[in-house]
Amino acid sequence: MRRSRNNQFPRPIRSDERGNVALIFALALTPAMVAIGAAIDYSTYTKGKAQVQATTDAVALALAKTLTPTSTGDGLKTTAQNMLAAYSQEMAVGLVGSPVLSNNNGQLCISTTGNVTSTIASLLSSTATVVHGSTCVVYASGGPYEVALVLDNTGSMDNTTSEGTSKLDAAKALIAQLNPTGGTASATFSIVPFTTSVNVGTQYAGMSWLDTAGASSIHWQNYTRPTGASWLPTSRFDLFTQTGTTWAGCIEERPDPYLVTDTAANTGTPDTMYVPYLWPDEGDLYGGELASLPGSTFGSGRNAVTYGSSTYTKTDNGQNNYLYDFGGVCVASAIDKYEVADIADAISKGSGATKLCKYKGVSGVSSSVSNSGPNHNCISNPLLPLTQDITALNAKIDSMQSGGTTNLLPGFLWGWRTISSNGPFADPTTIANAPTGTQTPKAYTAKNNTKVIVFMTDGFNNWSSSNYV
Repeated sequence: MRRSRNNQFPRPIRSDERGNVALIFALALTPAMVAIGAAIDYSTYTKGKAQVQATTDAVALALAKTLTPTSTGDGLKTTAQNMLAAYSQEMAVGLVGSPVLSNNNGQLCISTTGNVTSTIASLLSSTATVVHGSTCVVYASGGPYEVALVLDNTGSMDNTTSEGTSKLDAAKALIAQLNPTGGTASATFSIVPFTTSVNVGTQYAGMSWLDTAGASSIHWQNYTRPTGASWLPTSRFDLFTQTGTTWAGCIEERPDPYLVTDTAANTGTPDTMYVPYLWPDEGDLYGGELASLPGSTFGSGRNAVTYGSSTYTKTDNGQNNYLYDFGGVCVASAIDKYEVADIADAISKGSGATKLCKYKGVSGVSSSVSNSGPNHNCISNPLLPLTQDITALNAKIDSMQSGGTTNLLPGFLWGWRTISSNGPFADPTTIANAPTGTQTPKAYTAKNNTKVIVFMTDGFNNWSSSNYV
């Protein structure tokens, strides 16, 4: 007997999936809200931390101006507390202990604390998050000063205020204030332009602090040096010579533990030496084309490309490919020592990037910092060491042009090195090759001398990205 459609038995409840979306949404909502709340809490904490530190800095600067030879930390405690109360705006900031004085009352340090109330965490606990601030101020007046002006030369340098002034105008104003025309100069200045890199100047190519022997642990980090190879250069300067190019003057930063120190360079400790900047030629091939020899064909039909000396740039996916990977003294063979080493390299994996043989005796490579080549993205404007030559200082500032990406660390460190008594510019041979009027930095122990770094930037590292390898 046929059963009518209206008399079908109802489906089992367990087979009805129409409520799944609502159930999944309900289950996912809680962790999503927690993640959002955590992000809000982190933002609140970061803002609170910045507010506490800014208040601490402001009070320390104001308090330092009240110092006398007879001042004591306990005697300044009430004044510091009152200043914190006056400077605090959105949150209360309290003093931890008493101000600490040292260096014959020439240095003052304070520590502070504040409470940040979180959004989500406050639902779970009534305890606010405690944030801390601390700062030290060295108070000096009248100079003399050694001032390093470290100036960001990326696009942000073009930004102006509503009055039409820029940060470069502020730098010139500081020079004029400390060294007024017709008055007594109270400061020597260095100027360090920076973008992706810092240019120290090509005239220092032969200096003893440069790693001309290829001894630093980072000197060959982009290359393989296979045993028994037909040619192995002594240093990166050999690569410049072999490609018919000249070093543009930029420097790579030293490896740890010397990255953020001003330890004097010495050949006995190779990692203290400064390595010349050289952007290596990037490999011709990528993806499934790795470790392919000339004559290999990629693509199909009209898009087919046969890899060879005249077509290598069509297969490249890098930012700075200026050499054919089987040029120079490279051999188009799978058992060539350079090729075998490049294939075995964990990063290159046969892309051709690490092969030194391709640099030997080639031509047609550009030395320009703006074209593809070993100097690509080296800032073109070299730094100016310490001087009181107002004309030279203002001319250096006026010569700056925006461009490149932002790399804050080299800018700050080379600013420090221009005023360091341990740095390259404390070397008499360096000074002999420096512009006329350059002065040697004074010793750290020199009395009545203050070393200052003025760092002008938008404050954010900014690097261009590459999908290569």
